[in-house]
Amino acid sequence: MGSDRIASLVAELSARRGTRACPCSDVEIDTLERSLGAKLPRAYRSLLACDGRGGHRILEGTDWTYPSIVEIQRWARALAERDGLALPARTLIVAMHQGYQFFFVDLDDGEDPRVWHYLERRGRAVEFAPTLTAAVEELVESELGNSDDLFGR
Repeated sequence: MGSDRIASLVAELSARRGTRACPCSDVEIDTLERSLGAKLPRAYRSLLACDGRGGHRILEGTDWTYPSIVEIQRWARALAERDGLALPARTLIVAMHQGYQFFFVDLDDGEDPRVWHYLERRGRAVEFAPTLTAAVEELVESELGNSDDLFGR
């Protein structure tokens, strides 16, 4: 389902750009789960297994790859706390852009969770995509020039 779709999207990006994915190993993904103290959703594990080290150099200025994903948990939570944003108890920050906005999922929202977006001083998070797979689809479309800039929302 979502995992297969994410793999095909990363493969499409590789083929169309002539770039090579840089996946995380199973050991790195397991290490990430241990460091976060949480089981990762299947769709997110698939993304990490396909290009978790960011071989495609997508999302310039955005931290989303391993191992920086561990550090951005703290940065995004500090931003949320400063702005008075209450995050779900089991939040996973999946990307942080330039230190003033971030994307997150609720780990209790299933294996292909909704993705939320928070922009500094907005006061609330808004749904970015109904699933992580849909967010990756938007990302690939944006990277291939087929849709609007993700951060222009």
